[in-house]
Amino acid sequence: MGACLLECQRYGHELGVRTSEGNAKSGGYKIGGVSSFLFTGLHHVAALMKDGFCIWDAKARSTFISRPFFAYGAADGPGMTYLNGAVGHLGAHGCRLYCTQKGRLKPGGSHYYPACLKPHNYNIEGSSHNDVSLREPPSVNYGEQCVARHAESLRKVLGSRNPTVFKRIRLETGLTKPSLFSGLPSARRFPIPLCFPADIMHLVALNIPDLYFALTRGTLACNPKDDKATWDWICFKGDPWKTLGDAVANARTYLPGSFDRPPRNPAKAMNSGYKAIEYLTLFYGLGPAMFRPLQQEKYWQNYCKLVRAVQLLHQRR
Repeated sequence: MGACLLECQRYGHELGVRTSEGNAKSGGYKIGGVSSFLFTGLHHVAALMKDGFCIWDAKARSTFISRPFFAYGAADGPGMTYLNGAVGHLGAHGCRLYCTQKGRLKPGGSHYYPACLKPHNYNIEGSSHNDVSLREPPSVNYGEQCVARHAESLRKVLGSRNPTVFKRIRLETGLTKPSLFSGLPSARRFPIPLCFPADIMHLVALNIPDLYFALTRGTLACNPKDDKATWDWICFKGDPWKTLGDAVANARTYLPGSFDRPPRNPAKAMNSGYKAIEYLTLFYGLGPAMFRPLQQEKYWQNYCKLVRAVQLLHQRR
């Protein structure tokens, strides 16, 4: 987690000052008291927003007073809970964008999953809502509605009379506390929760490829009653996996330097620190051509739709 302060002119010319007011959170360990660490940095930022700080403009040879504007707070899924005060991605209302979609529980489980379609023969209290359609675009004033819904939910959380009521409202709203960022001057930040954007890197470059290859290789953990022999989408197992790995390795010499680090042979290196940029190039660049002779047509077409969607999300213009 961190922050970057930039002072920009009309055409985006950066004059200087980059400071980190956030804190680094190492993976693998759950840390406590994060708010106390964030508070010191945000206290300093809030003071700068109110009083401003003096910056020397070398080009104009003069000083000016700058008041930072907090645009976005970025973090991965687990880290975002420290910023926005929400329950996190495994909660009933786990969307970091605070959309209205509710998650579903697996039978006997405690983690919610954002499953759009209601499973067959499924009747679990609090999770048996109807199918959710993603084909319906959000309303024009969705942002305003989201801010208003968040404020009303937070009002309910703060009005909890005892721990029992708090737990019930937390389940209903997906919120646990006010965000520390709500203490910043409202005129110097985007409204909460709109100032906490989505995380495209972890989902697209790590999570989706990891799950996809686990499915197509037949290595994904599943219910003991689920017979993997019926998984007709398994296509990267045994010799086909080695064939794909060799093709990826042979393509390395044809990738220009602008592609950063070219992907290594996934059959040999995927379990030994495969980088996000390697997944991006392999899965969304080389994949549509290399997967085609190894996959069934219906699964390959579905995969290509995913690739195109991600390419649109990643385009600069």
